[in-house]
Amino acid sequence: MKRTHLRKGEVKTAVEFIRARTQISPGVGVVLGSGLGAFGDRLTSKEIIPYAEIPGFPLPTVPGHSGRLLIGQLKGSRLAVLQGRCHLYEGFTAAQVTFPIQVLADLGIRVLIVTSAAGSVSNKLSPGGMMLIRDHLNLTGETPLRGVREGERSVFVDLTSAYDAALMEVATKIAGEMGIRCSRGVLASVMGPSYETPAEVAMLRSLGADAVCMSTVPEVIMARYLDLRVLGVVLITNRAADDSSALSTSGRGLGEVSGGLAMSGHKRVLEVAMRKSEQFSTLLERVVEALGE
Repeated sequence: MKRTHLRKGEVKTAVEFIRARTQISPGVGVVLGSGLGAFGDRLTSKEIIPYAEIPGFPLPTVPGHSGRLLIGQLKGSRLAVLQGRCHLYEGFTAAQVTFPIQVLADLGIRVLIVTSAAGSVSNKLSPGGMMLIRDHLNLTGETPLRGVREGERSVFVDLTSAYDAALMEVATKIAGEMGIRCSRGVLASVMGPSYETPAEVAMLRSLGADAVCMSTVPEVIMARYLDLRVLGVVLITNRAADDSSALSTSGRGLGEVSGGLAMSGHKRVLEVAMRKSEQFSTLLERVVEALGE
């Protein structure tokens, strides 16, 4: 049986391994979602550590998640960047998925920027647009705090202000200066890996969701448990359960295309993420610069 929680010693071992590889003590952590890993290339004086080398780190199996920890500098700030994440649908527990967040916290970060590719539930959000997470719906049925024993921190974490208002103001101002329409909305996190049915999207909309993804929320719960300030930035890559966007290059419906909807859907997500990667990375870079100031 998989354990629902991780022992403190496992985090300490990973932290000691990383500290032996770099002299940089990061103050900001960034989690890069599907197809958004290019931001990490902007770091200077960086140490690149594959997840496979770090004791206890889970290894991503999904395309678009390279599985590397980068520690370096950018615009006067010291960063730890996770190029890719693991998901519950890959068979990991919530504790395993959030293990890297615990490690970054012990390395010294105080601010965590989580990013993800997501499908729009609201008609106001279109592919290629961006959304700042103001709140979330955890519909995975999992939490990284399940099984954690009461110690120095209480597991009864207050999530009424999970996403830092001051950080949202900074990101909103910068997006406006860049000419990016970046609304604020509610992100629903589901288990996956299957995409949502039209009925499920209607349900999400009725619950107040603006976008839906298969990640991010467990990381935010762990971050708040560890008293980290959180900024969430979402790239909208598709309309959830929108048949009109589910077309191949030949114009046929994906149901007629070899590979089916799920594989083609993820490829489409990565394509949109790659097209918006430069703009998305520039937004993150300017946010990081503002935090340094």
